[in-house]
Amino acid sequence: DVFTVYDDMSGIDFKNNVLGSMDPPDFTTGFTRESVELERADNGLMYPKGDSAVGVSRDLKVTTKDMTGVSWFPKTEPVIPFASGKTISVEPGGNSLFSAVQSAEAGDVIALRPGSYVVSKFLKLDKPLTFKGEGNVNLTFERSTMFEILNGGSLQLINLNVTGADSPDYAGNSVIRTSPYSMLKNYRLEIIDSTFSDLDTNHSFNVISAAKGTFADNILIENSEFSDVTGAVVMLDKEIDDYGIYNAEYLTISGSSFKNIGGDIVDYYRGGRDESTFGPHFNMTNSKVSNVGGDKRNKSESSLYLHGVQVTDISDNVFEDSKPFLVNHTVGEPKTKITKNEFKNTPGPKVFELNSGLENTAVISDNKGLNP
Repeated sequence: DVFTVYDDMSGIDFKNNVLGSMDPPDFTTGFTRESVELERADNGLMYPKGDSAVGVSRDLKVTTKDMTGVSWFPKTEPVIPFASGKTISVEPGGNSLFSAVQSAEAGDVIALRPGSYVVSKFLKLDKPLTFKGEGNVNLTFERSTMFEILNGGSLQLINLNVTGADSPDYAGNSVIRTSPYSMLKNYRLEIIDSTFSDLDTNHSFNVISAAKGTFADNILIENSEFSDVTGAVVMLDKEIDDYGIYNAEYLTISGSSFKNIGGDIVDYYRGGRDESTFGPHFNMTNSKVSNVGGDKRNKSESSLYLHGVQVTDISDNVFEDSKPFLVNHTVGEPKTKITKNEFKNTPGPKVFELNSGLENTAVISDNKGLNP
């Protein structure tokens, strides 16, 4: 949504506004949706092509970091983009991935040549790195986790096939985990065009596990497949002190599939009754869920567990032979939309207002397969 409205909007006028990709809000006629193509102007800003009436003035002089503050204070970029550095090519064999991580610098891409890699050491990341498969790349690991994100680290995985075939017979393994200690810096995590399978050497094998005191600005799962996982795909449930703290600001899942997952796809917890945060935000679209949530250790008995999430959009998904998903509204006026999904042999979503005692405010519409 362009705007989230919580109160009376009278006295505020909206006129001659153009939207390029989002639907106009329903409380005003001051927005129109048009096909917009952007181009970068000399001042570095993006403007609609050929329409000088939209956007800020074309002669605006942009304030840059070097124009502010004292000259002796370094003005480094707070976030180093993924794939902004050099490319390091690696071949299967030995400890090639471990060595590449040790020599890499922030923003580098570790390009994996085709073949099978067995990771025998923890890959500890204290800088943003991308691991990208060039062709058919298969990864297994022999420790309780493969990637550990430390303070200052971020991780992007592209075009990789990951299995737990060589993982130790331990309960609570994970493919990716954060530092067990509190982190001063937020991290980013992206999984794109990848597959994860056979994470079942023991129970509670998660794909992603976040520790208490760690926070992701953004977690993205895009065009990826997950199958035969005994635990959860994304476990963000460690901030249980109910102080309004949580493990990730944005979690986005699109175009992905989940099959034979013992736990939840997502366990996302934000406790407390304060209204001090705008998040968490959860978005799941165009994905398929099959046989998810049925493990006896899945205490929520759900395929998605969202507790205290402030903004939720679950749309255009298929849920088949799975447990229902569970949404707990805890505080404020959370915005939950569950629309245009299809449910096959799967109970409908359960939404609860835990503290207000009022009827839940979720928008649940245009779904197929729900009992009337």
